[in-house]
Amino acid sequence: MTTNSLNTLFRKNEYQFQRLEFERGLGIVDDAFYLTLKSRDCIAVVKIVTNLRCVKRGKTLLRYNDLFLDKDGKEISKKEFRSQAGIEKTLLQTNLEYVNNAFSGKNINKISLSSYGDLKVTLSGGSIIACDDVDVSKDGRHLIDVLLLENSDPCVIVISDYRKSIRITKTKDVIIYPEKDGCGLRFLLAKK
Repeated sequence: MTTNSLNTLFRKNEYQFQRLEFERGLGIVDDAFYLTLKSRDCIAVVKIVTNLRCVKRGKTLLRYNDLFLDKDGKEISKKEFRSQAGIEKTLLQTNLEYVNNAFSGKNINKISLSSYGDLKVTLSGGSIIACDDVDVSKDGRHLIDVLLLENSDPCVIVISDYRKSIRITKTKDVIIYPEKDGCGLRFLLAKK
C-alpha cells in the first residue's frame, strides 16, 4: 500500500469529526491521540503516536505539549503530573474539550498522508495535523494506526517509519475494545 492509495481510500468516504481523545501510555505503551471519524458506511479510529496540533482559523487550539502544562498554562511539576490518573490536571484536557466542542459533527474536507508520514485532516475552518519530528533508530516505530470498521469487517492500516522512509501495511489481525467509561473504541494489533 502507498500513500497515494491510502489517500484514495480516505477520499471514498465522507467523514464527520466525532471526537478526539488522549490516552496516557504510563510508560507501558506510547501516549496516543485517538481521532474518531464517522461516515454513513464506515467508522475510522486513527491512533496517533506522533506530535499533534489542532488549528482553527489560524489559531492553535491544542498541541501535544499541553500535556505538561496546568490549566493556567504553567509548567506542571513532575509530582503533580504523576499524581493524576489520566490528564485531568493538564491544559491538554481543557483543550481537548474545546476542540471536541469546536469540531463536533463537522464534515471532513480532506484527509491526506504525506510521503514522509505527516497526516493532515482538514475541516471547515480548521485542521488536525499529526507530524513526526523524532529521529529514531534504523528499526523505526509506529506513527499512526488507522482502524477501519466497514460493513463489520475491521482492518488496520499501520503507518510506520522504517529506515527513514514510510512503510504502510494492512492487517486484519486486530483486537477491538468497545466504547466504555467515556472512552471511544480502542484497538490493539494482535500478536502472532
